[in-house]
Amino acid sequence: MHLCLFRHASRNPFEPSGEPGDGGLNARGLEQARALPTLISPAGPLPRPTHLLCSPKRRARQTLAPLADHLGLPVEIATVLDERGEKERLDGFLQRLRDWLGGLSERFGRDDVVFACSHLDVLEKVMALAPNDLPEVEADRGFAPGEYRLFQLDSGFFASKGSGRA
Repeated sequence: MHLCLFRHASRNPFEPSGEPGDGGLNARGLEQARALPTLISPAGPLPRPTHLLCSPKRRARQTLAPLADHLGLPVEIATVLDERGEKERLDGFLQRLRDWLGGLSERFGRDDVVFACSHLDVLEKVMALAPNDLPEVEADRGFAPGEYRLFQLDSGFFASKGSGRA
């Protein structure tokens, strides 16, 4: 299976949305989201996804919406991809991500391509927890808004297949 990890597109952190910490995308972020369909092969560097997962946050949903519309795929809201909760202990947060990583190969098939859109804190921890072939400096580097990293999963190992930005 392939797993493409996305950080949501650029957002306005001060936009009131009625829900603290749930601001939507800014103009640049909307532009990045609209560019996602162009990243899909044959013209783009990414394989066509079979599954779209995202955090429940509005900015993550907005990031994948144009791609979902373009491909006719539903977006699955995955609470496991949500940011660390204000009252969530670090050990609980890490266990949540370990459980998700450990269950990927059970849930998805060998030929599936899963796009997962989340947040910086989740993605940084996933990169630290997932055994991968990236140089340490690359694995430890944060994700910029709209950035993705593509992996092929085989027996729990994350083999890097590329990265880029919308």
